[in-house]
Amino acid sequence: PHLIGIGENYNYLLSLNKIYSQSYVESILVNSKKIFCVSEANLSYLNDIYNLRGRTSFLPNGINFDVFNSENKFSDEFLFKLKSENDFVISFIGHFNERKGVYRLLEAVENIPNCKLVLIGNGKPINNKNILFQGTLEPNLVAKWLNTSDVFVLPTQAEGWCNAINEAMACGIPIISSDIPSVNEQLKYTKFIKVNPNNINQIREAIYTLKNNKNLRQEMSLSSKKRA
Repeated sequence: PHLIGIGENYNYLLSLNKIYSQSYVESILVNSKKIFCVSEANLSYLNDIYNLRGRTSFLPNGINFDVFNSENKFSDEFLFKLKSENDFVISFIGHFNERKGVYRLLEAVENIPNCKLVLIGNGKPINNKNILFQGTLEPNLVAKWLNTSDVFVLPTQAEGWCNAINEAMACGIPIISSDIPSVNEQLKYTKFIKVNPNNINQIREAIYTLKNNKNLRQEMSLSSKKRA
């Protein structure tokens, strides 16, 4: 017996038939006793295309609240050396590629004053005085950097059920992310700012909106923690 977990985005599922034959994909799916889907969009796609109702279940990615919570922070001494009182810190977590949107985010924050950008993920180091490049980190440090941030920004073009968004919510970080079905599903009970992930100006304006409105940041922070 075997189980299948469908954990990627809807576009990835569509691409399977370009990588493998239709009959090969179908034979694996229809002979599986159970298929777990991280998003309702994936579940609906499999049910509609392959008639798998009764064998598919919605099971979104979980999170370790012992690690990802608003109390897991760097020391005050470390934070004092890291940033000034007026610095606005943005965090990004994900692969450094076109889909995740790191380069669009870099362009969006380029001329925003008193802004620091924490980059966490797998990719080529980016050197800039306002960029705090961290690369790939273990979860405890990811949580600490999230709790250093004023906002989490992910202008992604496609997701399944995004772990990084889960982690930001658990830490109570205000979120700016994409107005796409998968993110809207994941954050449907959370107050967040939606942007077109390909529109640099929208991303920049969303950042300015939160940078200039502390009350809104606090409101969104509470919403994130409540939803997580």
